[in-house]
Amino acid sequence: MIRALFTFLFLMILNGCGTITQDCTSLSGDRDAYRNCIAIQGDQAAQYELGLAAFENREYATAISWFKRAADNKPVGSNTNYAASQPLTDPRTSPRYAPEFTKTEVKMLPGHRGAQRMLVDIYEKGLGVTADPEQAQKYRDMINQL
Repeated sequence: MIRALFTFLFLMILNGCGTITQDCTSLSGDRDAYRNCIAIQGDQAAQYELGLAAFENREYATAISWFKRAADNKPVGSNTNYAASQPLTDPRTSPRYAPEFTKTEVKMLPGHRGAQRMLVDIYEKGLGVTADPEQAQKYRDMINQL
């Protein structure tokens, strides 16, 4: 009983950390559930669509949350190169191989432009929040980056 409870709690912690991903294809029959599933896993278009749906329902806090997720730039790949790892000199005091960190720049996937535009409008006009020109300018700068 205790072992089962421990396993359950362990899996819930892993799920909360984002290390376990759900196969969203099983939800393809339910469009809204599928879109929510892929949005949670980082799909910018789905995040933008959920933000628009919340915005149209005047659920501004939810809309802003989804728009911010979609608007942020996302890293692509990793800067750790395990293939080029070198054996360490003393295996008793350290792991067998140490990752070699490359000094290459991490590529970024640009944020969703529509979400950035919506956030500019929301913060300029104060829709559901206090008008904040600095936040509006932050998202305007994101649009103008590329």
